[in-house]
Amino acid sequence: MPVIYEIIPEENHMFVRYDGRVTNSEIADSFAEAQQNPEFRLDLAHLVDLTTADFSVLDFQKIFSLFNMYVRVHEGAGIKMRVSIYAPNDTVFGMSRMFENLAGTSDFFDVRIFDSLEAAREWAVNPDEDEEDNSELEQSV
Repeated sequence: MPVIYEIIPEENHMFVRYDGRVTNSEIADSFAEAQQNPEFRLDLAHLVDLTTADFSVLDFQKIFSLFNMYVRVHEGAGIKMRVSIYAPNDTVFGMSRMFENLAGTSDFFDVRIFDSLEAAREWAVNPDEDEEDNSELEQSV
């Protein structure tokens, strides 16, 4: 499966790896499967690794649909979704920015994009620290 969730309860996050060509249905199926894990909690941060992701089949409409799936789950439960995205190249950075911009329209999302997996992990596991300074990815698109 191209989307793998690894729940790390002791660090209060889920490590999510996207691998290869990824479709909305695969993302939705993987999220539904993760929710069946007894350690799953909606308040766990998502640490997303897009190192090997291929989003060539995704466009804005599909990202919007994906965003709405998460809105239904998180707003319905009244729990904020915290997403830390490691986007190591321009393509996945651009797709991540679309999701980040959509997330900015809801009070139930906190999304940040990083160019370092370690910085992304640090922000995901330390929710009380706001490290928006120089650790966020600074690229011109």
